[in-house]
Amino acid sequence: MGRRIEQPPASTSTRRLYPWDQWTDGSWWEITAGEDFTTSIRAMRAMLYGRARPHSGRKLDVRLDAPLSQATRIYFRYQPR
Repeated sequence: MGRRIEQPPASTSTRRLYPWDQWTDGSWWEITAGEDFTTSIRAMRAMLYGRARPHSGRKLDVRLDAPLSQATRIYFRYQPR
């Protein structure tokens, strides 16, 4: 059976881990694996694309500093559609 608690544990939501409000302001951003995010390049790129879904009204330009298997930096910009 479940149990009643006073408060849930701190959230690990990506909304709190990453400054999405800043990152989606229309500027070009450079983020570095191990410094700005802790996931893989592939997973972070998927999160970036997820924020640019058609219903969000934003278009994403994204580039890597090397082929995916060797990349350490992601360059991106969100723009209005």
